[in-house]
Amino acid sequence: MAEYVANDELQKEEESGGFSLSAIWNIIILNWQWILLSTIIALGIAYCYLRYTQPVYTSAMKVLIKDDDSKQMSRGGRMNLGEMGVISNSNGFDNELEILTSINVNSRVVKALKLYVSYAIEGSVRNIEQYQNNPIIVDMPQHQLSVLRTPIEIEMTKAGKGLHVSGRVRMAGQGAPVTFDYNLQKLPGSINTPMGVIIFQQNPGTKWKDEKLYATILPIETAARRYRGKLSAGPSGKYTTVARISFTDTQTGRSIDYLNELLKSYNEDANEDKNEVAEKTEEFIKERIEAIRGELDVTEGELEQYKKSNELINLTNDATTALSSTTEYQKKQVEFETQLNLINALVNYVNNPANAMQVIPANLGLANA
Repeated sequence: MAEYVANDELQKEEESGGFSLSAIWNIIILNWQWILLSTIIALGIAYCYLRYTQPVYTSAMKVLIKDDDSKQMSRGGRMNLGEMGVISNSNGFDNELEILTSINVNSRVVKALKLYVSYAIEGSVRNIEQYQNNPIIVDMPQHQLSVLRTPIEIEMTKAGKGLHVSGRVRMAGQGAPVTFDYNLQKLPGSINTPMGVIIFQQNPGTKWKDEKLYATILPIETAARRYRGKLSAGPSGKYTTVARISFTDTQTGRSIDYLNELLKSYNEDANEDKNEVAEKTEEFIKERIEAIRGELDVTEGELEQYKKSNELINLTNDATTALSSTTEYQKKQVEFETQLNLINALVNYVNNPANAMQVIPANLGLANA
């Protein structure tokens, strides 16, 4: 009796709630085949997605960017707004981040790692991207690569001890792509294409069965823009000049290599700017010294001629004055030579390849920093 009352109350509660468990159960029973089929299909799609979608990895590093401008502003007695929370970072730090992620620096990385060539090997479902383990290395001479404007798509298959190469490239002003087909008898070897010479060589330590290989040669700037899109940079904190650089890629080895080479290329770019400034400074100082020397010679000659024409020559006084002037000139000459020697020493230090990644000495005694 009690069980019947409970079931009756449950039925009333279901009816008052706007739905019926029995109705839902009947729907499941009547359509169990479709529900089971939908579940199997959904699980199959999920498995295929996880099985054949290439995973993406993110690598990151932290870089200390020295911001000398902000330090000098603080030492000069000006208000440091960053310490008050008004401005999180100085313009100098933001500028360095822009340089770090610029096309120029990323083009250096692409050239150094030869990332302008991408590789893939034929798979059962999709082509598998390769990095460093590709059996064949493809390259072009740098002078031809620098003028490349469109991608070159290449397919490679084994042909005995050699290689069968076919490809296509789109030429400016032509609707259909230009194709080419070559047989290389041995490796290393090269072929002549409408866009230039392409070099092929075997990658030692790698195994190649009979799969078809694919390679795409991209223009330097195109590859640099592609990899820069995977790069992100920003301050690691509100009051620091430490930048956090992250790179997202499908190949973990490539992402780590890219970040390491990015830092190296950034330092090289900065050193080249400093070298150029030092060279221009040296040229300017030399030109000014020559100009001042010429002006002094002309002035002394005119003064001597004036004294002779007006009979103002007094041997005793002139000798004393000349000796005093000579001493003063010699003193100035020693000072200028000392400054010039310091600048030459600094230029030699900057131009020395052994000091490429070293900081530049400061407080050398230069009168004008």
